[in-house]
Amino acid sequence: MNITLSIPNEIVENAREYAKRHNTSLNQLVREHLMKYSQEDEHRKIVEEAVAFFQQIAPTLPKGAKISRDEMERM
Repeated sequence: MNITLSIPNEIVENAREYAKRHNTSLNQLVREHLMKYSQEDEHRKIVEEAVAFFQQIAPTLPKGAKISRDEMERM
């Protein structure tokens, strides 16, 4: 899909210089940022679910208990 954006020239030039220093294109930078921001709510939901889960099980764990990655994946 092609879109038209209105961005001040100074911002575009700075972004092009940044892209060049990082061996990418302005187009790729825009795509990556749009993808990142479009997935933000999904990532926030996953984090909130994980926090809620650990808050729920925390009172049932012995003080100083450590949970391995394998144990977390089985929960």
